[in-house]
Amino acid sequence: MLPRGFCFGCVLAVTGLVATVAQAHEPAVFFDRVQLQASAEREVDRDRVRATLFSQVESENAADAAAKVNSSIRWALDQAREGGFDEVETGGYSTSPVYSRENGRNELRAWRVRQELRILSGDPEKLTGLLGRLQKRVDLGGVQYLLSVTEREKVEAQLMQDAMRKFEARADIVRQHFGRPGYRLVELHFNESGAAPQAVRYALAQRSADAEAAPALEAGRETVRVSLSGVIELKPAGR
Repeated sequence: MLPRGFCFGCVLAVTGLVATVAQAHEPAVFFDRVQLQASAEREVDRDRVRATLFSQVESENAADAAAKVNSSIRWALDQAREGGFDEVETGGYSTSPVYSRENGRNELRAWRVRQELRILSGDPEKLTGLLGRLQKRVDLGGVQYLLSVTEREKVEAQLMQDAMRKFEARADIVRQHFGRPGYRLVELHFNESGAAPQAVRYALAQRSADAEAAPALEAGRETVRVSLSGVIELKPAGR
């Protein structure tokens, strides 16, 4: 005999709730889903060149070394600003002690002061001429060719279209193979990649007050690539 006040509806409701909670924790199962990949790439000319110059002086007096470095960098900065280049900036300023080993211990010998000047340009020939003039008072630390952000984004947008067309073509091949009337796109992920900036190899020239020496530069090319991966879900046959 059931106790007085027993509620069948309450039992059914609780049972249904337990079943619902159990189902909520079960992982969803999907059928007829296919993962696909596609990519597109293109070689493009690097359109920007960045040069790094520096001035470095060692002196027993840190203030004297700093004054000489500041003077040389200020002169080079003024020269670069007159050229109307894309970017001209200073950086990498440092002051460090220089030690020598004497009488079994390290002795402070001098102070080394260094500062860099970086120039970005879309005109390699114009920059090359400036580098030759600047090396009268500062040293050339390195040169890199790179692809500008504007040009990279332009190429990536075009490659994205190419990659999506390839993805759609592959999805349609799968659909036809399994005899399905269509598919829907479940998810899509993009990835862009490109080569690192190209360092230009050159021989450092001895500074001269009379002669201008500059490196021979060549831009080279860079491969820009866009890849994508995604999941499609095939529609059931007969729909």
